[in-house]
Amino acid sequence: AKRTASMRIPVQYGAGEQKEWLLLELQGVCEAREPSEPLDGLPLGELVFERDIPTLYIGHHQLKGKVLELKKPFAVLKKVLQEDATAPAKYIVVAAIRRQIIFKTRPKPLIGLKRQ
Repeated sequence: AKRTASMRIPVQYGAGEQKEWLLLELQGVCEAREPSEPLDGLPLGELVFERDIPTLYIGHHQLKGKVLELKKPFAVLKKVLQEDATAPAKYIVVAAIRRQIIFKTRPKPLIGLKRQ
């Protein structure tokens, strides 16, 4: 007989209302101009909604996307450090992710065009 084990992890909601985050899905690769310049911690671009269409500006490129509902939502959890190492793990729900923005078209170059 196959035996499975389960572990209960208490989850508590943080103070105040929970935030809703969006999952961004991009196709392709973001590369730095200089390989020696890491992209860690740098802003990716500017996300705006133009007539309810999500538009992402990265440098001189524009990507148009669409908002989709996720089949199953995600929870963003933060682990609470316990003083007692033998105590069960405890997590706080920081945010819920119920929707995603998907960008699956090629970027449109904006050279010579003015952004509104």
